[in-house]
Amino acid sequence: MTDGYSPWSKFNAQGWSILDARRQAAALAPAHIGFGVPEGESLKQELKGVWCASDDGGKTCWGFDHFVDDRVIEACGRFPETGQAFHAKGEYEVRGRTICIVVTESDDPKAFPLGSRFCAEVLHISRVQQRHRFTDTGVEDTTYRRPLSAMQCPSGSATTPNPSINPDAAR
Repeated sequence: MTDGYSPWSKFNAQGWSILDARRQAAALAPAHIGFGVPEGESLKQELKGVWCASDDGGKTCWGFDHFVDDRVIEACGRFPETGQAFHAKGEYEVRGRTICIVVTESDDPKAFPLGSRFCAEVLHISRVQQRHRFTDTGVEDTTYRRPLSAMQCPSGSATTPNPSINPDAAR
C-alpha cells in the first residue's frame, strides 16, 4: 500500500507479527500435528482408543479398530463391498512410526488369516484422524477417531482364538 498502512501495523506496533503468531500457534499445538509423527511409546499412547474406517471422510463408519491397551487391538464392522460382518483381534507392537499386527482371533479367515502379520507406517496422527501406509502394498488410508461409545460391532459372529498362534510374534 502506498499510504504505509497495513492491517498488521497495529499488531506490529505492539510487537506482534505474522511470524510471531505462527510461532505461538506452533508452540501451543502438539508437536506431531503437522510437524511430524510421534514414535515408539508416544505413538502407542496416541493410538489408544477407537478409530473409524470410512469411505466418506468419517461421516459414517463401516469398520472400527480399537487399540485396547499397549498390546491388544480389536477390529469389527461390515465390509462395504459385500456387507459381510467381521470381527478380529490381534497383538500389535510399535517400532518407530510403524505398527505391526499379528492376527490372533478371526471370524473370517479369508480377510484376517490367523497368524498373519501386517504393518503400516503412520504418516500423520492428530486428535481427529490418522493417516497410514501399509508397508506391503503401499496403499494409504485415513481413519477417524471416535469415542468408545460409537463403536458398533455387528452381532452374530464370534471370533475364534487360535491357541497355536504365538502372540509374541508381533515383536
